[in-house]
Parts: sequence; structure tokens; C-alpha cells
Amino acid sequence: MKSEPFLRLFPICLLLCSWCNGAPLSYANIKSLYKEGEFEKIKVTLETFLKQNGNAAQPNEKIFAYKYLGVAYATEPKWSPVAESYFYQLFELAPNAHISDLNVSTPIKTLFENTKERFLKESREIREFDEFGNPRTGNPAKSPADNPPKQDTMIGQYARKNPDPVPAPRKQASKEAKIRVWPWVLGGAAIAAAGGIWWYSSQEKSKKTTVFDGQ
Repeated sequence: MKSEPFLRLFPICLLLCSWCNGAPLSYANIKSLYKEGEFEKIKVTLETFLKQNGNAAQPNEKIFAYKYLGVAYATEPKWSPVAESYFYQLFELAPNAHISDLNVSTPIKTLFENTKERFLKESREIREFDEFGNPRTGNPAKSPADNPPKQDTMIGQYARKNPDPVPAPRKQASKEAKIRVWPWVLGGAAIAAAGGIWWYSSQEKSKKTTVFDGQ
């Protein structure tokens, strides 16, 4: 009988707990605060949401929260380590995440890219080596970041469709050219010799005719 008040309040407690832990994240509200530059309100709202929901939060809600918390903390250089921590958690859930839609400053963009580079490097090392630095047995699975797809170009497509003809060796071409030239050289020499003989014969005949006329 003494437990009846507790039993009556138990459903109400469950309802309140479910309301506190199950409240969805308002993306529109956070985006509105971001446009207004209310970074402190963003920090309080998102960190409260993560604390209350914990593992019950949806993956997209966590991704959204880590992304905006990282940018909100990165606006002040003294909070860069906190921002880097949130960015790192973001990459653990979404390695291809970006902040191009938030119109951030160059220092924030640099911090984001450096954190992404560190995350990819450490992830690759963990896959390939154990805690003692020894290579893991077998072939570790590779992530898309290890082998980025190669972008084809119009020039590459044209080159494959129209391969360049294989040029003939220079020595062979030079030898063939010499072979083709020799008949002309020999022919020219024969013509020159015949012309010389004809000229010499005509000169001899001219001399004989002159001698006979003189007699």
C-alpha cells in the first residue's frame, strides 16, 4: 500500500524522461542562430542536446551537432582544441563531411582541413599497424581516401581513341633514304660519263677535220 503513490507517479516519470531524451534536434533553430552569430547559444543548445540524448541521438543529429559545435568553438582561437575535438568526432561518423555551406573564415577552414588530414592519417595507421607498430596480418581494408578516383579528361579520351602512330626507327629510315638516293647518284654519274665521252669524241673529230683541210 505504501508503494501506491510511487506506482501512480511512475508512468509520469517515464513520460518526462522520454520527452527529455527523445526531443528531436531543431536544425532550423540552429541554422537561424548561426546566421545571427549567436555562437554561445549554439554551444549551449547542442551540448545540452548531446548530453541529454547520448547514444539515443540519431547519427545525422550527431553529425550536425559536431559540425556546428566545431565551427562555433573555432571562431575563437583559444577554443581551437575543443573545435578540433568536435571536428574529429564528426569525421569518425562522416569522413567526407565538409563545411563549405557555412561560409567560414580561412583560419576555420584551415583548422577543419588539418583535422581531416590527421584523422585520415591516423585511421590508415590504425588499419595497417597494431599498437606496437607491427604490420597487421593480412591485407587491411582500404578506405576510399587511399585510392581517390581518377578523373578522366577530354584529352585522355581522345588519346585513347586516336593513338599516335608508332614512329619508325631513325636508323632504319636513314638507311632506306640512302638506298633510295644511290640509283639517282649512279644514274647521274653514268649520264655525266656519257656526256664526257661524247664531248671528247666530238673534239677529236673536229681536230681531224681541221688537219685534213690544211693539207
